[in-house]
Amino acid sequence: MTRTGHFINRVLWKFLILLFKMKNILLFSVLLFSICRSEATKFRMEKLNYVWSKVDQDSMDENRLSKLRTDLERFDKLYLAEKQDGEHQKKKSASLTEIDEKLEKLLDRYDLDGALRAFRIKYKYEKAKVYAESNHPNSVKKDESPIFNDKRLIKLWQRAKEDQDLLSDELEEFYGRIKILNDKIAAYNNRISSHKEQRSNHIEEDEEHDRNSVELKRLNQNIEKELQNLNDILTGAQDNPFKEKKARKLWAQVLSLKSLSTDELVSLKTDIRQYEKQLLRVDHHKKVLEDAKKLSKIQFKDGDDFQDEQLSDLLIDQEKLEKKAKKLESYIADRIQKLSLTDHEEL
Repeated sequence: MTRTGHFINRVLWKFLILLFKMKNILLFSVLLFSICRSEATKFRMEKLNYVWSKVDQDSMDENRLSKLRTDLERFDKLYLAEKQDGEHQKKKSASLTEIDEKLEKLLDRYDLDGALRAFRIKYKYEKAKVYAESNHPNSVKKDESPIFNDKRLIKLWQRAKEDQDLLSDELEEFYGRIKILNDKIAAYNNRISSHKEQRSNHIEEDEEHDRNSVELKRLNQNIEKELQNLNDILTGAQDNPFKEKKARKLWAQVLSLKSLSTDELVSLKTDIRQYEKQLLRVDHHKKVLEDAKKLSKIQFKDGDDFQDEQLSDLLIDQEKLEKKAKKLESYIADRIQKLSLTDHEEL
């Protein structure tokens, strides 16, 4: 635990003792439960503590939160085992990558898009900075060097990280594209330097020089086009953060409300984002189910006499996913309806 964490805990315990002396049993019990739960969920690996801090615990029911805590404790043991096994560095790095990928899948399964997003930014996209800081624990100055070399890419990446309308999977794709573009710009700059050096060594321009000039111009145009495409992605996410028709419809209803507070707007956007993600899951699983049905027909011609267990499980899962999507849609629609009535009353 950090020095700040210890200080906060000392203050909380002092406040707890004061409440007990004042016989404020209700507030005493609530605070005691909060402190105990906080202490109980401390992990040995800082990576897991970071993930836990990004989980919106208030929005999860206690059973689901307890199950998540158990799963993270399992990952805590895996990470600790890998950390202690420092003899085979290459094998260790590969294993850590595998554990990270499994943790990402776990967070995705729990629909913890915010935690997944934060984890990827810190421990995947900007991991060089994390390792630089961890190698110098006593150093006051942290490594602030950017992960990209070009100023335009640095600005785009900063915008993408701060853009909460980008889902974790969208940010993953954005990072991949910006990383490729970073390499292209580096290669382009190297060719420019070589081209200028060649030009300074030759008084007369030749055919090779002309060809290089044409190729450099084409590369620069491709770079500028991709920069514009990446910028358009961020602009589009702000103007219209939803792609699914049903989600867009709900968002349009939200925007029609005149007296929404900022907190209500952010809350509804978060709910609709979860709903859209669930719709995407339904569509994806539907395709998996269709493929399974085709495969089942090929393997088992006498379908009436054979009950495909895997197919039955997929059908059950599909029903659960669709039911969850409808439940989310009804919940959001009810919220909008109540806010709409409040809106009309104020008018």
